[in-house]
Amino acid sequence: MKILYLANYFSPLPEAAAVIESKIAEYLANYGHEIIVLIPKELTNSRQLKQFKRKKKPSNFLLYRSSSFFRYPFSFIFSHFENIIKFFIKLKKNFTPDLILSQFHPHHYASVAGGYISKILKIPHIIRSHDLFIMDKNQGPLFYQLYNLIVYPPIHKSISNCRIFYASTTEMQRYLYKFHKFKDMNIRVSYNGVDIERFYPYNNQESLKDEFGCNTILSFIGLVHKNYGFHNFLHALPNIFKYNKDTHFILVGFGPDMNYVLNFVKKNNLTKQFHYLGVKPNDQIPFYINNSDIGIVRFTQTKYVQYCIPYKCLEYMACQKPFITTPISKDVIYKNDTGIVLRGDYKEIELIDNLIMLIEDKNLREKLGKNGLTKVYQKFKWEVIIDKINNDILNILN
Repeated sequence: MKILYLANYFSPLPEAAAVIESKIAEYLANYGHEIIVLIPKELTNSRQLKQFKRKKKPSNFLLYRSSSFFRYPFSFIFSHFENIIKFFIKLKKNFTPDLILSQFHPHHYASVAGGYISKILKIPHIIRSHDLFIMDKNQGPLFYQLYNLIVYPPIHKSISNCRIFYASTTEMQRYLYKFHKFKDMNIRVSYNGVDIERFYPYNNQESLKDEFGCNTILSFIGLVHKNYGFHNFLHALPNIFKYNKDTHFILVGFGPDMNYVLNFVKKNNLTKQFHYLGVKPNDQIPFYINNSDIGIVRFTQTKYVQYCIPYKCLEYMACQKPFITTPISKDVIYKNDTGIVLRGDYKEIELIDNLIMLIEDKNLREKLGKNGLTKVYQKFKWEVIIDKINNDILNILN
């Protein structure tokens, strides 16, 4: 089968959305489908990662980027229309797809572009969400509401007209069914997966502890941004380090708020226990997770996060590590079975107390870690997830 895949983010970016979309495309290619991926260039290039080698793609998997003419935030919309033109002028001569697959995002137009091509070619369109849902158009500042009024209608229409919409969590599926325009849709849950061939428990997990001379390591891996609540965790670190002088923290990633973070660390004399390791290629991330004891996820009161499964949670679970977060999807953590969930309106002392509890209780960490690994094998293996998508594709086309 020939599949045209329109996405917003792709490798070599280290963000979860890019890793996941790349993995889906590669798995479908390995299933024997011919895949052409269309993506915005401006959203998929990463200066920090140019030095890292990229894995060779299957011969039946081709990747095309738009030009760099449209920049943020216009690339969210217009780069996808440029890719539509590129497809019909250059690619369609040698590649006539049987099906359109597109990535859903509430502010990007990959699903809209997929809907247009699907309508013109009269072929099925499947949309798969990363981990964001459609936010209320009346939410946020006035300029944000005006943007939503313009952007949302085409996105809503593309969703309403697709053959299957894959929601990434059960909560997102229920949320979408509350909309009258979506109540008759075929909405299914398709989790984001984790690569268990790379993320698994290592035998030797003491390298960094030996290097730093500590007993316990907390780790945060991902985008450093106050919207994800990292500042809330950062402000609790002085008290955590005060009570646990043998505990260290590693930060792997980057983000717009790194200067604030590094200045805070220096101002509060945390440099001996705080280690900023910068950006690392994805194939090195398992080492840092395995050499830590507790994963730091999100500490935010933003409503939509409760519908999500942060990708780093799956990576921690696959490496048999517990994590601490504010409410996220119950598909990944239910009644503190794989980690600790704080209340959305938690007090800083609750974060400190729960982290100290995890630091001091190794048996609890091991129990939560084992539960997480079991859940990964039951629900979040890529092979299981892609198998279902592939069966749906074959059923539609046959």
